Amino acid sequence: LYHNSVLIDNPTISGARGLYVLGTTVGLDVRNNAFATTTIGATAYAIYVTTASTLTACDYNAYFTAGTNVAYFQAAYATLPAMQAAFPAYNQNCQRIWPNYLSNTDLHTFGPPLANWAVNIPAIISDFDNQSRPLAPDLIKDVGADEFVLPPVDADVWSIVNPIMPVVGANSVQVQLQNNGSNSLNGVPI
Repeated sequence: LYHNSVLIDNPTISGARGLYVLGTTVGLDVRNNAFATTTIGATAYAIYVTTASTLTACDYNAYFTAGTNVAYFQAAYATLPAMQAAFPAYNQNCQRIWPNYLSNTDLHTFGPPLANWAVNIPAIISDFDNQSRPLAPDLIKDVGADEFVLPPVDADVWSIVNPIMPVVGANSVQVQLQNNGSNSLNGVPI
């Protein structure tokens, strides 16, 4: 199971799983995927594996959940480091990150979270848009179903810090920026 992008976008459903692997599955290789769920609660998981021994590999995946636990790997884990410590043969190069999907129905991605950290699987030579993997000038494939190239400079407003409520008149505004580009930013004119 290579280079997939999954989003379960329903904050109120119970038992959401980006990937659900039952104990009867044998020899499953799960690498370079992005599994995300916006479901809130203790029963939402980015990945749910009942028996780890059914997997031959599980690594280089991006996990995100709005719930209490990031994953169920024979037990519930609230953090990725806890799961990595319990299962050192799996998930060592995984990250807990939001994949920056364009929308809840368009799983193309932008920004650095999935860019250029997938392990090379020679049989996978194109993405779901039939773009080459890796896409030049990149030398490393992207995680998930979409292959893309980061623009060199791309700052975006991540959040408005202050004011929290709109106010009338001339006021200072404080924002938190996110760098979605491939170059480091030392200052951003606004």
